[in-house]
Amino acid sequence: LTGLCRSKRLTHNNRRASVVVQSSRTASQIDTSAVVQRLAQAGIEVPDSAAQRNPSLSISSEEQITSKVEPMLEFLVVEQDLQPQDIEVMLLRCPKLFSFSVERQCRPVVTFLAGLGFNQQQLSATIRRFPHMLGYDTKGHLVPHCHYLKSLGLTDEELPKLILARPHVLVSICNSSHGDGYPCLMAS
Repeated sequence: LTGLCRSKRLTHNNRRASVVVQSSRTASQIDTSAVVQRLAQAGIEVPDSAAQRNPSLSISSEEQITSKVEPMLEFLVVEQDLQPQDIEVMLLRCPKLFSFSVERQCRPVVTFLAGLGFNQQQLSATIRRFPHMLGYDTKGHLVPHCHYLKSLGLTDEELPKLILARPHVLVSICNSSHGDGYPCLMAS
């Protein structure tokens, strides 16, 4: 498993071998966790802001690396064909990314989007732009949002196009004075 990620990574990224820290702190002041170090081995720089906003990245646990980081790396690098620099941006947008369960959250979301007609390139683009989506419950959140969007008159052909253009429509809820709590289209 790790070999797959490493061989895929090596073909994509031979430029870095260690974490590059972009802050005013000195190297001796930096406490890098096992998780951050493993991501650095994969060529992924964990931005300080992401590490600060997500305590799970600062936990030095071999169990966490085995149960969360390795499966997520395989999912993102091998299955979704994302580059280390894509994952770095995704971590800035969604610091909790590596706390998501690949089996319980990420794969069902990808399967759901593929069922809407997304091809692999579209899946990767959507995940890259809106990584939070990988943490949502498919049946309890994404399906009802899609049903609501279809109730507004969107066709099966238009729905994937809308999600590609504005993936946040699947996670936005109106905070209207009506208190209806219906999903709505919000301008970005």
